[in-house]
Amino acid sequence: MFIRKKKVILINGPTASGKSSLAIELAKKINGEIISVDSRQVFKEIPYFSGAVLESEMDGIKHHFVGELSLLKNNEFNISNFQKKVFQKIDEILEKGKSPILVGGSSFFFESVIYKNFLPEIKPDLEIRKELEKKTKEELYQEILEKDKKTAERIDKNNPARLIRAVEIIRKNGFVPEQKKTLRKKYFFYEIFLYDEREKINKKIENNFLKRADGILKEAEILRSKISIQKLQQLGLAYKNIFNFWEGKITEKEFIKLGIKEEQKYAKRQITYLKKFFKNLPEKKWWNFKNIKKEKFFSHNEMLFEKVINFLK
Repeated sequence: MFIRKKKVILINGPTASGKSSLAIELAKKINGEIISVDSRQVFKEIPYFSGAVLESEMDGIKHHFVGELSLLKNNEFNISNFQKKVFQKIDEILEKGKSPILVGGSSFFFESVIYKNFLPEIKPDLEIRKELEKKTKEELYQEILEKDKKTAERIDKNNPARLIRAVEIIRKNGFVPEQKKTLRKKYFFYEIFLYDEREKINKKIENNFLKRADGILKEAEILRSKISIQKLQQLGLAYKNIFNFWEGKITEKEFIKLGIKEEQKYAKRQITYLKKFFKNLPEKKWWNFKNIKKEKFFSHNEMLFEKVINFLK
């Protein structure tokens, strides 16, 4: 007996590639709800910094995992937290007769959705994490390099959360085990990789940041007396330089310029990871009843919407 599988739309791409507007437009056409795949947008205090879709921009489309947690309550939203919650949310949306649309730039998070047995089975250790959170990215990476060179070769050196988790696993296990990737059989996935030329993305990032700059600085000022400077800096990107701005070591203009550069570098890393992820997805033909399909688009167009609608039939 053939069991009808649950169908899920995935939209990923680098910063400023137009993912959010595409997702909203698509959701209106297919009666969808959006799930944010982003470790920063989930915090309600930093919508401008994280580039989250504002309520006024949602056009009536329900967004999940946007502004749902608080930095002030020491909430965490790492890949383990995300994986525990995302399937519950996907099934809730499907049960309402709607289509779940996952949107974001983190292929690491997307991989945890597409593949089972993706995360190491080593539980987090809060004591070790407290110690590691005081270390710089360079110190964390050096420990990984000394103890597990294979992991050092493939890890993102600029992602504090991932570096901390890797050191935590290495201290407990001796190394970070490479996980065997097995596709989940419960769902059909339609993976859309939204991409544009690098120069265009960089220009969009610059324009977007300039529009958000005042909001980014105001958010940081509000948080300044409420959370540690270390926690603020761990958010990365522009906030890596916020303390230098407050100390008068750089001007507001320099802070903005550095913030734009940080987001452009982040997009470059995203593109590298996303291209590899997209290329390695094991695309199968539908008539073989396999459960993943992928498409690459440079812009929104009717062909994309038509293909998604056909996929959902």
